[in-house]
Amino acid sequence: MVRRSRLFGDIEDDEGVGGSSHPVLKRYRRDFPSMTSWEGQREESEHDRSEEEYQEDDDELEYQEDEEELEYQEDEEEQEFIADNGYDEDVYIEDEEEEPNYELIGDEPINVTLNDPGVFDCPICFEPLTIPVFQCENNGHIACYYCSSKIHKCPSCSSPFGSSRCRVIEKVLESSTTSCRNSKYGCKQTMTYDKKREHEKACMHSPCSCPHSGCDFVASYRNLYKHFDTNHVSSATKFRYYRDFSITMKKNERFTVLQERNEGTMFIVKNRVIEGVGNAVRLNCLQPSFMKESYYKLGIKTNGNVLRLQSYTKSSPCQVYDGPPSSMATFLLIPIDFFRSSDELSINLFIWPKGVKPPIE
Repeated sequence: MVRRSRLFGDIEDDEGVGGSSHPVLKRYRRDFPSMTSWEGQREESEHDRSEEEYQEDDDELEYQEDEEELEYQEDEEEQEFIADNGYDEDVYIEDEEEEPNYELIGDEPINVTLNDPGVFDCPICFEPLTIPVFQCENNGHIACYYCSSKIHKCPSCSSPFGSSRCRVIEKVLESSTTSCRNSKYGCKQTMTYDKKREHEKACMHSPCSCPHSGCDFVASYRNLYKHFDTNHVSSATKFRYYRDFSITMKKNERFTVLQERNEGTMFIVKNRVIEGVGNAVRLNCLQPSFMKESYYKLGIKTNGNVLRLQSYTKSSPCQVYDGPPSSMATFLLIPIDFFRSSDELSINLFIWPKGVKPPIE
């Protein structure tokens, strides 16, 4: 085998004539040992490179074998598909990709949680907003129709309320559905927010409070009647419509409770002491304030003197302080002279059912 040297041309290997015994090569190796080392490294490098080329050839061969196996599998799948479907066409079998699950909202309603439910209330009267909604001219502060027509100026920035309406809020009110605030008392109705105030003013489940001392029971008027008849039956005077009956009240007694035997409707005879004048007596019906009143006759007789009152009851959801006597709509004033002989009042009553007009006397 002949090796080529840059300095000495072709030099035979050790088995030939030349090789390591060549005199010039011996002197070269003696005088230039680093060059001979470089020649050895070069031979090793060429040897390593040959091995890398062999490895690359092996890798390429393996890749070709994998490709052939994959093609063979695809051919088998194609033949199975043709056998199942009964025809022979170019068939392309693609890997199925999982499609993302997008839910289309469209016209379906969405649920929105308000961290501040009062955002849809009038910032002036704090009642639920109704349409139309007006806004101030400079900063867009909103107010309901009733408040904007009364105060004329925005309480936040003193800008005038004109005829500019807040259409965005109106649209939201029309599109938002809410439940009645009396849902915990049994109301199951839902309505758009702009109808909330209108509904709640006439909701039959508006809460009423138990008039019994120390009882904090609150419920719709029907449930309140049942509660009182079950738990405080001895605290009420029972009566029937269309019949006269009498009760006795002490001069300083604030109220007494009446309950109709058949329907269970509750009434309260209220007694207010007016210092130096006498007592103001009236009859309330314990029910939501929007409900129909009952007509009644009330009379007091003492020492041959008779006082009478004919009027409609006032609907009230609770037993509360009425305010000064001037705020009481209708009452019977009993002069202080009626109490000279006794500190008690004997009161005669006659009550008609709700909505029934009494005969003209």
